[in-house]
Amino acid sequence: MQRPWNRVNLPVYSISSFDGINNHNMHIITYAQAVSMQPKQFICAIYNGTKTLDNVEANPHFVLQILAEEQYRLVDLLGKKSGKNINKIERLNKRKILKMERL
Repeated sequence: MQRPWNRVNLPVYSISSFDGINNHNMHIITYAQAVSMQPKQFICAIYNGTKTLDNVEANPHFVLQILAEEQYRLVDLLGKKSGKNINKIERLNKRKILKMERL
């Protein structure tokens, strides 16, 4: 039986961040709120002590992506594991889920 707080009935997002040097990370968030339409801006709550917060503090630009229902399995990797301990991008590449392109 799932606890009520584990049954999310709201959008689940992923933040893709980069420290500006060489470190990429992805992180699950559910606290994102639109604050402006022109320009489009969101406030995103990023948990303290995470690799994503380290990246965003070093380079404040990141990608906010809403996950589709069928991507629920990404929550375990992106939300329950720390980017300080594992390379999430490498794991997504091994699963052939992610395609990284350089601009």
